[in-house]
Amino acid sequence: MFCSKCGKEIPNESVFCPECGNKCKGSSKSIPIDVNEHKGYIIKSLCHPITSVKEHVFGVSSKIQLIYIAIITLIIPLVKTLLFKAFSFNLVKSIVGIILEFSNVNTWDFNNMIKAKSQFDMIMENVFPTGNIYFLNLGSYIINYALILGIIYIIFKFLVKEDINKDSLVNIMFVVSIINVFILIISSIALVLGGAIWMIVSIFSSILSVVLLYALFNTLIKSKNKFIYIYSLTCMVVYSINAWFVFNNVSSIIYQIYYNLERYFI
Repeated sequence: MFCSKCGKEIPNESVFCPECGNKCKGSSKSIPIDVNEHKGYIIKSLCHPITSVKEHVFGVSSKIQLIYIAIITLIIPLVKTLLFKAFSFNLVKSIVGIILEFSNVNTWDFNNMIKAKSQFDMIMENVFPTGNIYFLNLGSYIINYALILGIIYIIFKFLVKEDINKDSLVNIMFVVSIINVFILIISSIALVLGGAIWMIVSIFSSILSVVLLYALFNTLIKSKNKFIYIYSLTCMVVYSINAWFVFNNVSSIIYQIYYNLERYFI
């Protein structure tokens, strides 16, 4: 059964939870779900991420955390795809408009814009919502976090000989997922306000994700002098793999879009 207070799995015959000391009301095969408590754990993870991982103050079992992580992993790329579909044409139009202005080519009139948008929307329908763009976002997201967590775990377990609790990795990913949702909300608002603001927020969020992962891992790692080098090299390798993955997929998408739009812009 599971403790109704902290969510830890405990023996059915236990009277008190060995983790938090809460008195057990009876045997239960299912994990209790308290919406208000879960909301509190999420807010605590968002406001105090490092303390949450260091002191394990989540109050929910690893199984519940994995459910949250899986749902967020599927939702974040989908929302990014929706935003791309909604705002990508305006971005393309702005870039092409600047190019045409410097080229002294005045072909961007209302009729051309309507034709271009119609063609652009048709292309987007072919890759949305579970097409190339969604799986590109999903694959990039999974590569980033799965590889970083996996590589660091393997290196420290088999080379450094320092064991990292698997539940701690789940805790780290849970906190990162919650913060990524918050960043996604901020990015969405920034995208509505303007492309420049969105770019600033995107750069800041990328830096934040690197620093956050380092800070969260640093609360668990004892060999801190080794960790700073291992983490840096791991990030370089993972981001290179991710860049290769994105480039190979984006190049085919861009070629398809460019081929269909160039007749209207030039």
